[in-house]
Amino acid sequence: MTENNIDPSAATSASLPRPYKINGRYVIPWPGFKVPGAAGLMRYLATSKDESNIPPKEVLVCYFITC
Repeated sequence: MTENNIDPSAATSASLPRPYKINGRYVIPWPGFKVPGAAGLMRYLATSKDESNIPPKEVLVCYFITC
């Protein structure tokens, strides 16, 4: 195991923070975590690259129906 890899078996349940509920919803107890908002979603959708490799509709139509 290299220095950059983390051994998942080293994390015991005693060393991890436990989630808890506030008003019926689970809260993530990690420091620095904040609930993502609409602005973050819009930023993600605007800046993320489509890597699905799905061909355009015209190519799919020609593939299944003889052009």
